Amino acid sequence: MLTDDKDLQAPAAEVSVIGSMLIDDRTVPMLMQELTAEDFQASVTRHVFEAVQAIFLRRGAVDPVTVLEELGSESYRTTLRACMDATPTAANCREYARILREARQLRQIQSACMEIVSDGVDLAAAREMLARAAGYLVEHQADRDRSYSELLADLIHRQEDKTPPEYLDWGIPALNAKLQLGPGRFVIIGADSSVGKTALALQFALAIARKKRVGFFSYETMLADAADRLAANDADVSLSRIKGKRLSAEEIRRILEAGMRSDKVDLRLMETARYTVDQIRSKILARGYQVVFIDYLQLIPTRRKDRYEAVTEISIGLHAIAQELGVTVVALSQVTVPETDKKGNRRYITKDDLRESRQLKQDADVILLLDLADPANRDGTRVLVIDKNRDGPLAHMVLKFEPWRMRFSYVDPIEDDEERRSRERTEKMDRNREERQAKARQAAQADGQGSMFEALDEEDGDLPF
Repeated sequence: MLTDDKDLQAPAAEVSVIGSMLIDDRTVPMLMQELTAEDFQASVTRHVFEAVQAIFLRRGAVDPVTVLEELGSESYRTTLRACMDATPTAANCREYARILREARQLRQIQSACMEIVSDGVDLAAAREMLARAAGYLVEHQADRDRSYSELLADLIHRQEDKTPPEYLDWGIPALNAKLQLGPGRFVIIGADSSVGKTALALQFALAIARKKRVGFFSYETMLADAADRLAANDADVSLSRIKGKRLSAEEIRRILEAGMRSDKVDLRLMETARYTVDQIRSKILARGYQVVFIDYLQLIPTRRKDRYEAVTEISIGLHAIAQELGVTVVALSQVTVPETDKKGNRRYITKDDLRESRQLKQDADVILLLDLADPANRDGTRVLVIDKNRDGPLAHMVLKFEPWRMRFSYVDPIEDDEERRSRERTEKMDRNREERQAKARQAAQADGQGSMFEALDEEDGDLPF
């Protein structure tokens, strides 16, 4: 704190920010982008900053004379001179700004902590205050901007690094080829109830967690149920036998083997029925998750009573988490299923069917839609539609769903299930026919050899060898 001048009592970084702008007006545009008046703790430096800001916004010239005129009081003359004298160099103005931002963050966190420990605060209010305090950790980040020439130079530099880009591994190679996703993306998986969106999300989470730290926020599935589904998928065990406690020794052995492999799977599941978007942000910061799944976003609580406004707020919040924290957010969503015609047919769901807010399709970088290949057959194959993909192609792919082990697998688009069954039947018939023909040839050859031997016996009773 500078206190040499009776009129100037302010932190050194605040004084140097003001001094930098007065010494070199070229620093003003950058500092106006990185700082606000709230970043200044001392009232005297805050008032000077506001005066400089007012001049800058009307495109005026910033110097000690114009700032003093804007302040409207000669008493600030000594203050401005003291700021200029106390500033070592304007070249370090960006570093002074960083110190101010961090000091403000610290004050905000300290204030939030004081609120938490004050009398009369219940648990719900304390959680909200804690989430707000965690949010301060990512506020006021400096803008990431570069010129076109700098961007091209960076592109060339990235190309020189021959390390292959590390995209998320969804566990389905055909999907990996379409979705090349890195950090900071917001993904939505939409589906009707009981189609398998939670099972698909758990399968994705299990695959991704082999390389990334993954958090699964469950708003409707109990942890025990999620564990049953994951075990059925990973250990190739019947879900119904798990539920009925009828596992064989072999099935238990496979689950134990999956447990031995689990140390390489960085996946944590949480029951989060009351978690707000801010609390999700706090948990991500505390645990260091790289990818998070949310099942499902319409269940995240907000203070909004109107459902359209609530889901819009949730969508904006999750998109902000992805961008600000650099994590991949995969959120499940309900859909409004299209009506069927008189013959029981309907179109596949689209991104326009995401329920309760059109903001979802605006915010998402990728939208995956899981639908029944045949709406009349809930046990049949599924269609996974990539209906939005900012950095890649759109696509339809067929997934075989095996509910007994909660597993989805890719089906070659060249043939559907009926075509595959027909091909397999034909191949089986061909194999059976070839086997019958081979047996017939062997039998005929054996009969021929027997006749020859009988003829030899009749002639002289001796074999020719």
